[in-house]
Amino acid sequence: MKRRQHKQSELRKEIINVEFCSTTSARDWMSQICGPHELETPHPHHLRFHHQGIRLGHLALGMLAYETDVSIKTDDLLHSYSISLPISGTQQFEHLKSCVESDAELGLIISPGHPFRLSLDAHCRKRQVRISREALEHKLATLLNRDITRPVIFEPGIPLNGEMGLWWHTIGSLSNMLLNPYSLVDHNTIWTAYQDILLSLLLQHQPHNYSQQLEARLLRRPDYLHELVSMMEEMLDQPLTLADLERTAGVAKKKLYHDFHHFYGCSPIAYFRELRFREVRRRLLNAQRHESVSLIALDCGFSQLGRFAKEYQQRYNELPSFTFTQAMASTATELRSRARPWP
Repeated sequence: MKRRQHKQSELRKEIINVEFCSTTSARDWMSQICGPHELETPHPHHLRFHHQGIRLGHLALGMLAYETDVSIKTDDLLHSYSISLPISGTQQFEHLKSCVESDAELGLIISPGHPFRLSLDAHCRKRQVRISREALEHKLATLLNRDITRPVIFEPGIPLNGEMGLWWHTIGSLSNMLLNPYSLVDHNTIWTAYQDILLSLLLQHQPHNYSQQLEARLLRRPDYLHELVSMMEEMLDQPLTLADLERTAGVAKKKLYHDFHHFYGCSPIAYFRELRFREVRRRLLNAQRHESVSLIALDCGFSQLGRFAKEYQQRYNELPSFTFTQAMASTATELRSRARPWP
């Protein structure tokens, strides 16, 4: 499959807010989003389909529920990847002899190129992401620097620990920002950058049939990039600038930008900021009683605490103080459990 040249065109944001009480209407609507499929339910009169979200560029983000047991069957998604994470309830993915039970702890990605059945229970309310096959294959072709000749097939289960958990938090934050009428995220240049990062992270952290080739390609990164990233990781609390990175790398600004976009999918400063947020998120989720939000933020290089809190909330859909408080509550519960005497 030859790579297509993606043109920079004006993006049109489409707000999604629909409700249907018939299986035909719900099926026809979702066929527009993810492709043709069959929709079955043992209780058609109980169906209350809800879909709220946004379509922008090559992605559709939203929340979805049927409010009754349903089964979705198709021979091939054809042109898209369907990625979902139940907020409540469960869904079961069946393909050939394999079966994946997806819940709030395990997301699901369905790839094109094969038949499957997806069953949702009546309580299943889930975050839904649709990514166009064209965009994902284009991004992979760019990362591999060659054409993609067969579909990208992901492992269906997405554990929430590690990088993919942060990916889901980013999806939630983006959805909220896009619904804000004053947000600039849907500006063409900004959204293209966000979309590029999301696709890069998905391809690098969720296993698929090109993972070994991609890893081998990324391992061929120039030595100076390895050194720069190591320096970034060791100096998260320092105010590194682009000039500092250029000076350390010993390469021209144009080459530095090109190589970072080629191997990491974003600019050097954007990558450094992403490392900071990953670390501050990890620290807050594992906070100890002697720590504080401000101390952790400063340790990770965020000196403007008000700006940090605002951007953290945009990324993770919660204030850093909430993450910290939840971590403290979890620690207290664990300590009480350990202290509880045997019966």
